[in-house]
Amino acid sequence: MNLLTLAALVLSGLQDADPPLNTWVKHTPLESTPRSPRMGYEGDCVWDPKHRVVLRYGGHNQGGGGEQGSEIWTCDPFTGKWALKEPNTSPPGVCCAQQNVYDPVRSRYYRFPAFSLSHGWQWQREIYHNQSPVWSYDLATNTWRNLRPLPAFPLAPLRCASWDEESEVVVIFGGEGSSQGTLVYDPHTNGWHQMKPARQPEGRSGGNMTYDAARKVHVMFGKQFGDDPMTWAYDLRKNEWRDLKPEGTPPSKECDAVLKYDAASKVVVAIVKLTEGKDEQAKHELQTWVYDGGANTWKRMNPAREPDPSGNRARVLMAAPELNRIFLENCPSKPREQQIWSYRYAAAKPPAPPVRLQVTTEPEGATVTWTPLSEPAALLRGSGARSWEVEFEEIARVKAGEGRYHDTKLRPGTIYHYRLGVPSFRARTQPLPPEDVVVSMRADGKAEVSWKPSPEEDVVGYVVQQAVVEVASEDQHRKLKSRTPPLEAPSVGVVVMG
Repeated sequence: MNLLTLAALVLSGLQDADPPLNTWVKHTPLESTPRSPRMGYEGDCVWDPKHRVVLRYGGHNQGGGGEQGSEIWTCDPFTGKWALKEPNTSPPGVCCAQQNVYDPVRSRYYRFPAFSLSHGWQWQREIYHNQSPVWSYDLATNTWRNLRPLPAFPLAPLRCASWDEESEVVVIFGGEGSSQGTLVYDPHTNGWHQMKPARQPEGRSGGNMTYDAARKVHVMFGKQFGDDPMTWAYDLRKNEWRDLKPEGTPPSKECDAVLKYDAASKVVVAIVKLTEGKDEQAKHELQTWVYDGGANTWKRMNPAREPDPSGNRARVLMAAPELNRIFLENCPSKPREQQIWSYRYAAAKPPAPPVRLQVTTEPEGATVTWTPLSEPAALLRGSGARSWEVEFEEIARVKAGEGRYHDTKLRPGTIYHYRLGVPSFRARTQPLPPEDVVVSMRADGKAEVSWKPSPEEDVVGYVVQQAVVEVASEDQHRKLKSRTPPLEAPSVGVVVMG
C-alpha cells in the first residue's frame, strides 16, 4: 500500500468517525493540511450537501479591508483542501455578505446584494450593469446566473436570511440601513413578496436567523451594533413575529451572533462574541450556546476549547444534517487565515434525506412519481400560488414499493402542490421559469430572444413579454451619476414565462 492510498484511508476514517460531543474540532489549517488561502473576512459560506463541501463566496481581499471579491471557493473539511472555481461570469464583488442561502431542492446557492464599491476597489461600470437582487450559483456546472426577479426590493448587507424547508422559500429580514422589513423570495417563481406583518422586530445590522424545522419557525437573535436581548421567532404561515422570552439568554450587546439549526438534535447552535476594548486594542471572546425551542431555553455549553477569537463579521455557521455536524468558517486576524471547525451537540440520528417528487401534467390530470419506498406512505395535495399558504390534505395511501400516482380530480388553471407524508420535497404543477435567457440586438435593429428549453416534458409553450424602460436625459444623468447607474441607450426588458 503506497502513502497516498494510506492517507486517503485515514481521511476517509476521519470523515466517518463520530467526533466527541460538545467539542469544537479544527479541521484546517493544520500542519497536516494545505495552507489557508487567506481570502479575508466578511464573506459568506454554506454547506453543499450534494457535493459535501463548504461553498464560500465574496468578502474582502487577503488583507481584510480592500477589494471586495466575487470569488467562489470550495473546501473539503476532511482534507482541508480549498479549490478556486472560475466561472465565465460572476456577480459584482461584495463584502458584509453573510447570510446568503443554499437551496437544497435545486442545489443552488442564492447570492443577494451587499456592500459593493462603497469602500472597495472595483470597476463602477461592472456594478451598474451586473448588480441584481438575486444571482444563483450551480456548483455542478460552475455557472452563475443573474436571475433579475421583477418587481424587486432593495436588499441590505448584513441581513438575516434563512431557508424555509416547509415552504421551500427564502425568508429575509433587516440588514444595515434597511426599512424593507420581512421579505420572501420564491425560487420556483423567481418572485419577491413583501410580507408586512402586524409587528416586526427593530431593524438590525448583523445578527442571524435560522429555520427551526421541528417547530416550523425562523429563529433570530443578536445584532452587530446595539443590544437586543430578545429571541425572535417568525411563523411564515401565520405571517407573525413573536418574542419567545426564553430562559438564560446569551450575552446580547454587540454580540454579532451566528446561528444554525441542528436538525438531528432539533436545537439551534449559536456562537456569540464578547468584546473588551476598541479598535486594534479590542480583545474578543467567543461563546457557544444552544437554544432548545421545545423547552424554550438557552444554555451555555462551555466546551473545553472555543474556536479562536475573531471580531465582527468574521464567522459563518453551516449545518450538515446528514453528518450530524455544525461547521464553522472562522477568520481571525492574528494570524489571518480561513479556519474550518466542526461541532457535534448530541449523538443523535441524522434525519432521513427528503424524497424527491416529480409531477407531469396532462389534459386529464397529473402524474406524480418518486423513488419507491420500503414502507407505505401518504400522498398529500394542496393548491395555491404561494407555497406557504397551501393547505395539504391526504389524497391517497401508497403501498410499499410503489412510486407513482395518477391524480384526475383537478381544476383547470389551479396550481397544485404534492408531497409525501414522510420527509420530501414538494412538486408543483407550475413549471419553473426558463434559464439562460439571452437578448441579442441585430444590426437591422431587431431583437432576438433565446433560452434553454425547459426539461419538463409537459411545457407546451412560452409567453414572451416586452416592456420599454424609460431612459433618463443627459441632465438627469449628471444629477444622479453618484447614486444611480447611467443608461447609455434605450432599453427593452424581456420576460419569458413557461
